[in-house]
Amino acid sequence: MASRINILLMIARKTVRMLNQASRLLSPKRVRLYALALTLTTLAIFIKLNLYAANVGRSPGADFVQFYSAAILARVSPDRIYDFEAQKEVQKRFSALAREGIHWPYLHAPFFTLILIPLSYYSYVTAYWVWSGGTILLYLLSVVMLWRFRCTGRPQLNLALPIACAAPVLYWLITTGQTTAIALFIWTLGFYLFTRNRIFWSTFLLGFLFYRAQYLVVLLPLLLIRRMTIAIAGIATSCFVLVVIGGLAFSFHSYAQYINSILEFSHRITTQQQPLTHYITLYGFFRPLFPHVWALAFTIATAGVLAYWLAQVWQNPVPAQSAAFDLQYGMLVTTTLLLMHHAFVYDLILLTIPALLIYPHRSLFSPHYKIVLAFIYFLPYMLLFFTRGFYLNPIQPLLVYLCLEIYRAFARIDRTAARVVVN
Repeated sequence: MASRINILLMIARKTVRMLNQASRLLSPKRVRLYALALTLTTLAIFIKLNLYAANVGRSPGADFVQFYSAAILARVSPDRIYDFEAQKEVQKRFSALAREGIHWPYLHAPFFTLILIPLSYYSYVTAYWVWSGGTILLYLLSVVMLWRFRCTGRPQLNLALPIACAAPVLYWLITTGQTTAIALFIWTLGFYLFTRNRIFWSTFLLGFLFYRAQYLVVLLPLLLIRRMTIAIAGIATSCFVLVVIGGLAFSFHSYAQYINSILEFSHRITTQQQPLTHYITLYGFFRPLFPHVWALAFTIATAGVLAYWLAQVWQNPVPAQSAAFDLQYGMLVTTTLLLMHHAFVYDLILLTIPALLIYPHRSLFSPHYKIVLAFIYFLPYMLLFFTRGFYLNPIQPLLVYLCLEIYRAFARIDRTAARVVVN
């Protein structure tokens, strides 16, 4: 028994030594060169894939099909936005895969549909590239704003931008045509307003995340537990305004149709109708390993640990312009990714926020956190091109470990002199 323990300890020491050596390879100069090389390589592959798709008659984008069909229906037949048969008929006009029987259901809130309507005046391909251009713009604006928010200890911009442009998850997001860049921009502006102590307007803006309500799965309970009255008022006001705008633009009955659509397709993760390696939620990790009930039990247990860490990090108010608040916000976003019911790999672009916020305070972290971030960074690249090659998605354990690192780093901060009362 003692010999086995010694062997395990020796393996652990060697592993730690290897991780420390690998961490030293990630110097700023080397990372900049790696990022530039990866940007060019990924861009070349992305262009080649799109040229190939065009040659075989495939439309670019995947999930973007649902947004374009919703844009058309919102303009010409607004009462049928959530009618699956109407969606299928419209999608067949511009998607070869739709004509083969594939259906992309539209599962976003009615008020969100309003921003899609201008796309219906363009051809599908033009609308896709306009949408992709907006995705890239919002992403880069978020990176630059997060970089500017912290005047001390921040990475050089000529380091941050190459890393951002090389992010495999960015190309995953563009390939699918999904909406997470909008959420990233909202989370970023919300952080900025928080740091300026504009609590109401910060949460008013964060209420716009209601377009995909899962983004509020951690934030809203946290505000209620903290009894942040002004913050609750801000998020409630924006959600109310959005619901009214959507109801007036279409109908309030459209919300019932929207909820029914979500319920009808929410079982896909339970029944494993889609590759669960595409999910980054806790349940998506446990479901391939266990039956539904056991997967749910392990998910709840792990969520309880995350909730405990989050509660410990957020239990005391701290100055908004402090290392402690950076870690609080980073923990909030990372935990949200894990506890959402239907978070996909492209949602990892939200990890841009904790990655940039913890950089100035990297001395509080073990050197292994860079390796963890590097693994999370590259895994979407492998998942994008080797769809069926993974039985398990290692992203979830890495995100849990990142939460643990943030929790430990927060515990190292001396906050006794920095506590303030936030209304």
